[in-house]
Amino acid sequence: MPGADSIALAQMKAAEVTYTFKKDSSYYYDIQGTVGSGTFIINEDGTQLTMTEEGQTETISAVLSNTSLILSKGSEKMMFTVKK
Repeated sequence: MPGADSIALAQMKAAEVTYTFKKDSSYYYDIQGTVGSGTFIINEDGTQLTMTEEGQTETISAVLSNTSLILSKGSEKMMFTVKK
């Protein structure tokens, strides 16, 4: 989520957060009813995720597997699991 401040990140830690990444390179998220969307690119190695939302672009370190996605920037980390 480009431009998120420390308060927003703390709320994300305490809330249920859902990100949906689609095959057409779009994504959307729902953080306790706050929704947003954008586009993304993940590099071939699955180590960097670049997300663009409302003209703002952010590149985040990523660890991608068949069952999970871990995003990190500095000391902040978010782990997501695959929902089917």
